[in-house]
Amino acid sequence: AQVYEYLGKPTAALNRIRQAVLAAPLSFHPWFVQGRIERDLGMESAAAKSWTRCLELCPGHVEAASELQKMEMGGWTVRRLWRRVFGR
Repeated sequence: AQVYEYLGKPTAALNRIRQAVLAAPLSFHPWFVQGRIERDLGMESAAAKSWTRCLELCPGHVEAASELQKMEMGGWTVRRLWRRVFGR
């Protein structure tokens, strides 16, 4: 999934990471990656659910907590704006 994400193929990445989440639903990392890909696809609600699940499984996950906090603040980052405009 992360290879597809790196190659700029978020739809393929999402399909792969969903398979990983189904295969290992109690592992926090696939939930975190799924949230990142969902965010990149503009699926903010789904991303928030994935990061929340990641935090349930690993309460100290700093990156998931940070992503949720950014989302709750509704703040646009340069990276998010760039991806929205240019699709990467």
